[in-house]
Amino acid sequence: MKPLLNSDTETRIFAELREKIDIATFEPVNKGWSEDKKYLIRTSGGKKLLIRISDKSDYDGKKALAEKLEQVATLGINTPIPVDVGLCNGAESAYILLTWVEGEDAKSVLPNLKPKQQYSLGIKTGELVQKLHTLPAPENAEPMGIRYRRDMQQKIDFYNNNPVKSPEGDMLVRYLLDNQGLLDNRPNTFAHGDCNLTNIIITPDSEIGLIDFWGDYGDPWWEIDPGSWGEEPIAPFINGIIDSYFDGRPPDAFFKMQSFYLAYNALEGLCAFIINGDKAGKNHAVNVLRWFDNLQNFIPSWYSRDFS
Repeated sequence: MKPLLNSDTETRIFAELREKIDIATFEPVNKGWSEDKKYLIRTSGGKKLLIRISDKSDYDGKKALAEKLEQVATLGINTPIPVDVGLCNGAESAYILLTWVEGEDAKSVLPNLKPKQQYSLGIKTGELVQKLHTLPAPENAEPMGIRYRRDMQQKIDFYNNNPVKSPEGDMLVRYLLDNQGLLDNRPNTFAHGDCNLTNIIITPDSEIGLIDFWGDYGDPWWEIDPGSWGEEPIAPFINGIIDSYFDGRPPDAFFKMQSFYLAYNALEGLCAFIINGDKAGKNHAVNVLRWFDNLQNFIPSWYSRDFS
């Protein structure tokens, strides 16, 4: 594996870290969307740890994340537990040292399982996400409706001001503007922030772990996302998450809210396609419109009750 930092910086940082951390070996971890540089550390006793390194300006953010992860762990959620937070690289970089969650990510494991097994793991994941959302957002957190409207309007303005248009984009913009009232009075809770298949870990004993927290906040229903841009959801798994999260069939209000959030994601995808030719973004927009029958049906085509 190539180093995530240049070799001189990497050597300097780990020489400094070895003065306070038992590091026998380290290797880069290249998964995830975070801008942090991540490494798997093995101690002299064979224990695994994860270290995430970023700019010194992120020190306070890492301290706040450590506090949240400690709260998450008290809920019985299998997640990395903070060991240390500090500065390194001559105080030019910040780091957080975490316990390692053993297992493989769901994106790698689920395609090799039968639908009933996928659904069962979705049930377990939904239980953890439900627990996670019992943690409150910060008292000074901006209301979800205000925050989301601002981001949504920026995407709409970009699309409207760009000469490249499409029937899909026009449809999404109309839908978002006509239904933005759904954002009123939405709750704010603590959120993982990036709860996708690569951050859901399936342990050797078929339990679930959650990793790579952003430590975000927002509408808890926003976090129940069927999958990545341009990909079809693994239907039994996402069905299991939804059914478990709501202790049975979810209310229609959830699907209406989800269709709204996914319509926004679809517009994001189209904008990415306009900016840099991101085909996954364009495919995501096409998929979302198909799932919701061109936004005429708020229950997605992949939702079923036939996997239990």
